[in-house]
Amino acid sequence: MYRLVCKLMLFLCAMAAAEKEHFMAEGDTKVVLAKKARGEGYDEVIQFMVEADELANMEMKFHYHIYPSNISMHSDEHENMLLQLLLLKREKDGSISAKSLDRFNIPKQLMGWHNRIISNDILNPLSSKNLTLNFFLQCLNCDYQIFPQTITKHNIPFLTFDKRDRVKRSTSCTGCCVQDLVINFDTIGYDWVAFPRSYRANYCSGSCANLSPAQRSMMPTNSLAIHDMMQSMGRSGQSTCCISDAKEETPVKILYYPFNSQDLTAKIAKAIRACKCV
Repeated sequence: MYRLVCKLMLFLCAMAAAEKEHFMAEGDTKVVLAKKARGEGYDEVIQFMVEADELANMEMKFHYHIYPSNISMHSDEHENMLLQLLLLKREKDGSISAKSLDRFNIPKQLMGWHNRIISNDILNPLSSKNLTLNFFLQCLNCDYQIFPQTITKHNIPFLTFDKRDRVKRSTSCTGCCVQDLVINFDTIGYDWVAFPRSYRANYCSGSCANLSPAQRSMMPTNSLAIHDMMQSMGRSGQSTCCISDAKEETPVKILYYPFNSQDLTAKIAKAIRACKCV
């Protein structure tokens, strides 16, 4: 397992630790970690502090974790857990109201991380710049509450706000180009990565033999001079390499569990967005 962790660290290219409540992930995805709070009549309230004016136009997802030992159904006949997500709000008279945001079924054998899309209508940018969201997740056909009784470092619920900004690529590119590569952690067996389950890493490939004016302008002076001399000697492209343009790389924050630890940790990888010849 330790070797796998080391391989991932090398594969994700220069990761740096960053445990924060707010951070950006791939494609302008903002992640907000939960805080636990108490509510009148509710065992465990899942609380988030969000910037409503910045996030109102982004897709919001609620991520939560289910453990096998936390499930006790009313009857063995039930194959699915009937879950309900509530938004709690304190009214002017001091009482707490509960609005149902979603009701859905999950097969009881599906353990691990799950997520639900939540309408961002609950984010009113006119009401407050900083908004507190109090969620309560309950199982309607379980004997006891399962989400979770105690929020710990290894089961912290979180929200993601996603504004996908796909990389624009030219279909006519015949030289040093960005190639699609999606890393799926489920496929490669990295079950200790909590979020994202996949991300678009991309890679650079292609010939640097015939440089476009734009590619020539990005090359270091020495590399360009060597390239031109090699081309005049009939050995075009052998002196230059197609690599990622570091200035255009996008940081990707990844939540994962370090080796032999249950503490959820954040690391930074890089997603390639442009390539150049050097």
